[in-house]
Formats: sequence, C-alpha cells, structure tokens
Amino acid sequence: MVKPIVLLDFDGTLYRKDSLITFHLFCLCKYPILIIWIPFQVICWLLHLGKLISSQQFKNVYMLFLSFRSVETIEEDAAAFWKQEFPRKFNLKLLELLHNPEENYVIITASPIVYIKPLLQLLPLITLIGTEVKDINGFYVIDGKNCKGKEKIVAFRKKFPHPTTITKAYSDNHTDKPMLELAQNAFLVNGDLITPYSS
Repeated sequence: MVKPIVLLDFDGTLYRKDSLITFHLFCLCKYPILIIWIPFQVICWLLHLGKLISSQQFKNVYMLFLSFRSVETIEEDAAAFWKQEFPRKFNLKLLELLHNPEENYVIITASPIVYIKPLLQLLPLITLIGTEVKDINGFYVIDGKNCKGKEKIVAFRKKFPHPTTITKAYSDNHTDKPMLELAQNAFLVNGDLITPYSS
C-alpha cells in the first residue's frame, strides 16, 4: 500500500530562511574570492526587481557563487552548512511532524537541490524534489525550469506518476497555491503560526 503524502515547501516553511542566500553567505565566508560575483548579482537583482529579467534568469546569475566547483565540493560545503543550521534554524513545529512512519514526507522547493540534498543525512525520511541544475563550462544553470508555482506540480507528477493520496501540504507563500490545492488539508506557515489555507 502506498503511503499518504505530506508536501512541504522549504524556504520560509520548513527552513526559516532563504537557503540560497544563507548558503551563499556561508560560502562567501569560506571563500572570500566569491566577492567578485557580487556586482553581477546586484545588477541582475535590480533588473529582476524592474521585471526586465525573469526569476529564472536572475537565479542563474545568483548561482555564480557555485561556479568552477565540483558537485562533490558543493555537497561537502552544504553538509557542513546544514550541520550548522539544523535544527535551530528550522520550524520546530513542522520538524515534530516528520516522524510518522505511516506517511511519506516530500519537500518541493524552488531552491537548487545540489546544496539541499546533503540535508537528507539529517532528515532521512524525506523525499526531495527541487530545481535541478547542470554544469555548463564551469557555470551552474537551471536544468529545465525553476521548480516554482505550477512547476512544482509538474515535478511532483514526474516523481510520483501514479495516483497518490496527499493528506497535507504546508507553505509560507500563496505562490504555492497549486501545490496547496493538491492536498486534502493545506496550511499556511508564518513563523510558528500554522493556519488552515483557503484559496
């Protein structure tokens, strides 16, 4: 029998912060040379604010701090990063829910899974779905589409092609409406406050 599924957004939901930013700062402290990318990141952030480039284009530029490093090196740094962050920077109320062996817990995140994946050493019961990246001449860019909004549903259906029962879903953001509406019971997360979601 297939276990019922609980869906969780990651940034701002299970993890209290924006992981792309906090991992970037962690890497910046470890490798100060990464400061060379900041002007490009700031310019593209401003272009994104002005809606001159897409969120996917901005994320590709923001990920410059991962450039010219192997996946293995990134994962090693990420493992150290998550040991530093876990569990005190996580939503403890949600962490308490992740221990029922009768449920399958699935994180669906827009963040690149290349640095989220090592967290599974600390959360072994979790299935991870997120934004895939690929290395092109030393630069990491999104492989396919940013796993956000409706794309979360596409990625979920690819991972779970057969009919499944989704009992609960949690997110801090209304942009996750497509994901929340898959669940029998959906919840909005605002810090320690978890309230029923209504569309």
